[in-house]
Amino acid sequence: MSDSIRDDLESLRRRHHECEDCWYSCPLSEDGCCDDTQKGCNCGAKEHNARLDAVIVKVDRLRAILAGAELASGSAEHVLLYVNMPRAEYEAIKAGR
Repeated sequence: MSDSIRDDLESLRRRHHECEDCWYSCPLSEDGCCDDTQKGCNCGAKEHNARLDAVIVKVDRLRAILAGAELASGSAEHVLLYVNMPRAEYEAIKAGR
């Protein structure tokens, strides 16, 4: 696992399917597809990456909430008790990792 939660999430990003026989490649892959009738993503990477982007937004919002809760309470301990999170994980989120 890397030091950054965002890096861990980004590592889950999918590339468009490429096949040795380009007829079976996704039209949005780097080399494209030999079947000119296909338009757009047909391998699921576009949908998967859109869901991943939504998760990254939620994680960023959680970071902001945790930072705000700590400021409001004056103590990280109150936040940790509320969200039932180990201190090391909280410190990693707080540090942006």
